Amino acid sequence: MKLRERLRQTSRHFLSSRYFFRNFLLLFLCILTLCSAFALYTYRNSRQIIESEFLSSSQNQVETLKRSVDDFIKDARYIMAILDTEELCNLYFHSKQPDLFLDGIHLRLQEQLKSYCSRQNTIDSIYLYSGVSQTILTSTEYTPISYFSDDGWIEYFQEEPQSYLLFPRCKNGVFPYLLCLMKQISYTEGDSAIVINLNLSKLAQLQPSSNHSQSLYLITDDQKILYRNGQQELLEPLSSVSFLSQFHADKEESCSLFNENGQTYTYAQIHSSEYPWSYVIVTELSGYASRLSSVRVFTIALFFVILIASIFLSLFFTFRAAQPIRSLMELIQSPKSLPAKMLNDQDITYIAQSITTYMQSNQQLSDELSARIILLNKTRMMALQSQINPHFLFNTLNMIHLLETEALGYQHKVPKLTLSLSRLLHYAIESTDLVTMETEMNFTRNYLDILNMRYGGQLNISIHMQEDIQNALVPKLFIQPIVENAVFHGLSDRISSGNSQLNLSFSQVDNQCCLLIQDNGAGMDTAILEKLRSIITDLNPNPKDHIGLHNVILRMNLLYGDSFHVNVESEPEKGSSFYLYFPYKR
Repeated sequence: MKLRERLRQTSRHFLSSRYFFRNFLLLFLCILTLCSAFALYTYRNSRQIIESEFLSSSQNQVETLKRSVDDFIKDARYIMAILDTEELCNLYFHSKQPDLFLDGIHLRLQEQLKSYCSRQNTIDSIYLYSGVSQTILTSTEYTPISYFSDDGWIEYFQEEPQSYLLFPRCKNGVFPYLLCLMKQISYTEGDSAIVINLNLSKLAQLQPSSNHSQSLYLITDDQKILYRNGQQELLEPLSSVSFLSQFHADKEESCSLFNENGQTYTYAQIHSSEYPWSYVIVTELSGYASRLSSVRVFTIALFFVILIASIFLSLFFTFRAAQPIRSLMELIQSPKSLPAKMLNDQDITYIAQSITTYMQSNQQLSDELSARIILLNKTRMMALQSQINPHFLFNTLNMIHLLETEALGYQHKVPKLTLSLSRLLHYAIESTDLVTMETEMNFTRNYLDILNMRYGGQLNISIHMQEDIQNALVPKLFIQPIVENAVFHGLSDRISSGNSQLNLSFSQVDNQCCLLIQDNGAGMDTAILEKLRSIITDLNPNPKDHIGLHNVILRMNLLYGDSFHVNVESEPEKGSSFYLYFPYKR
């Protein structure tokens, strides 16, 4: 009983503390924010998965439709090619009275045409027209062309026949609407033709689905409806079907979700690889709303579970965090026995005053301890920061590079530029101060590549380096500021004209390194040249006056002392030259 009462009093005391509430609210908001972000991410990701599933299904269906119809027309063209090479057909086309050469030729040809029509029920009819005899032969009749009623295809005859023609028309001027495949054959006595009439409404792949939630369309390149279920006229305008407002004439393929009258639909289109039309499938998503509703219910339920869990976790960890403070106070107040007084709003002040009292008993120790604590904290902060900043920067650049390559491809210059920048920053942030001349030159080449990309590849760069200077030990980043000055201050006005030149020469003679960085840019007059020479030798420079160049000179002086020399030469309109001399150290 005493233990239970003690715990109850302790809990009441904690709950009455502003310190407790501050920590509880902070922890609760942090946990709730993270978990809510996770719930929202889960909902968004689930929605994208559902949409991707429906879109992928529609895309696959329209691709299947395209292959089926294109292959069917290829089969019709194959039949036409067979008839074109058939000896009976050639005899019929060439002769005014082919039955004199071969008895029963018309019946044999009719049987062959019946065989083709019965093999593919989508073939409405096949006509063999002889311009020599002015007759037409079908699977059911043989008659002079003047007595044949379905003559709408004759108007498509051309003076210069093509390999084949494909056009829509009406049979006998009325329904059904046909897709006509015609091959015109030229002879001296008169042009003949093979005509295959295709009834697309009988093609199984163009039939509407059993659930009546899907509509299929063939749309010509001049934006006319070539075929749809329940077609009212030969070529209908797109405006007759509201769904077709999504049609994009300039796209090879497209797939998207859209809403109309409170209902969600998928729209998928793909252009035929061989014929002048596009295939379109519009599907009503009856299950989309219910599945999305289920995801919303799950997300809301997950949010409330997270809310309750956040409260309990925050209470638990806040109690755990406050207990050490309580124990510390009891220990300071009564080292031998636990005090009856519980925590109050002055807990932190009391602890700080008690620690200060003990530390003041030995001022020297207190000062030394404070200094060591400050130094230790600074060291830890610097160490942690030195790990976090580059890690965060490189991860962010890598993520940007991945997004760019996904959107633009590996060969695009934007991801290449990002990758180069990441490498340059990695080199610049490395802890080492001294590198080999070869390493420094590789960094400089990367930097020049970025500059050249910035100016569209119009910056002409020449680099000459002796082999025996590559192992020389030099300070990191000592070439880049000089190169940057040469490009931005010397060559910037000449790069667009294409005659800009930047030369870098590195040599070593008698253990003495010589670096020459030369441009053919604007140059400097005598006054500006003397000012620059004074700036780079000034020990207390103005931060606005060539600070990068001055830092290079200062670092080289610190490293090599009097053994380092620098010289700048320039003439107006002829360019500038920077000479750096320092000892060769491996």
